[in-house]
Amino acid sequence: MGWDFTKDASKADIIKECLSGSAKPAEYLPLAHKTVGNCLWVVFEHNSQDRAARFIGLYLLEKQRGYGWGYKPMDESMGPYELSCPLQFLEITPLPNSPYAESWRAKVREYHAQKIGGQGSIPSREHVRSTYGVDPQNCGDCLMEHVDVVLLNADGKCSCCATGHKLAGRQVA
Repeated sequence: MGWDFTKDASKADIIKECLSGSAKPAEYLPLAHKTVGNCLWVVFEHNSQDRAARFIGLYLLEKQRGYGWGYKPMDESMGPYELSCPLQFLEITPLPNSPYAESWRAKVREYHAQKIGGQGSIPSREHVRSTYGVDPQNCGDCLMEHVDVVLLNADGKCSCCATGHKLAGRQVA
């Protein structure tokens, strides 16, 4: 699969397209997502009663200078080279039948273990409490319950999906 770019599209436009438009698999619903740099990680679930299946999708995001943003879709069964997938996504999806997935998941866990304090891409509730002096809030618009900490950027936008929705309660960061 190649890249799909859209003239004058922003990164937020492409993320929205990947989550709700023609860029996502037609019969699958996004359950959770997180943007880490130029990687959009998504947990998809089949929306049919007779075939419940979940998998981790990855959209590589890139800006083509003078044109717009675009994406390249893949999933964990392809053994992507990116390792910033949230650990919580591994916990809520079954291991696919793929020669690459098990090795990729091990590399993701190792990547997160090597990060500062082993906290991974999402800080723990205890870290947020001790660092910011507030209880973390869930982002109900874009993350499921398992992904329990979402920080707001300085501009008040959600750090996980760059949208302008607000979290209930106090701003965390």
